[in-house]
Amino acid sequence: MRKIIVLTGCVLSALGLSVGGYFGAKAIYENGIQTGRQQVIDEMSDKVKGLAIAVSEKTNFQQQVATLFAELPSEVNAESIDDYIAQLNDLINKTNTEQVKTTLTNYLEEWNKFKEIYASEDNNAITESFNALKTTAKNTAAAVKSLFDEAIKTAIDNL
Repeated sequence: MRKIIVLTGCVLSALGLSVGGYFGAKAIYENGIQTGRQQVIDEMSDKVKGLAIAVSEKTNFQQQVATLFAELPSEVNAESIDDYIAQLNDLINKTNTEQVKTTLTNYLEEWNKFKEIYASEDNNAITESFNALKTTAKNTAAAVKSLFDEAIKTAIDNL
């Protein structure tokens, strides 16, 4: 009888250890799966936020750039040139994208050159330089749009 009790105890212990091992392994497995899923969700969330930021920057900043480039001073005088340069400096300070900053800084340099030409009072040079600035404004606006489009494309590719 004692052998039966010891044998039954051993079988029950082995069965208990097996059931405990099964549920322990299952809990570890499910915890690992849950952690992995959470990491994927967090990573995807960061990528979607990156896309949202890129789209938001493009929308807001592009609107400001378009407004600034569309509103070249209609009457060119020292005051309007200084005002436009100040607006351009404001716009440069608002951007977070280095490539856009560089593009706008190059455009600002063109305006500073124009300011010097305007101070020379050479009407032919002023007219020629201002027409060149109009072309530069269109090219710069297109370059800025392209940079933001590229940032959005990169964000989408990262998804």
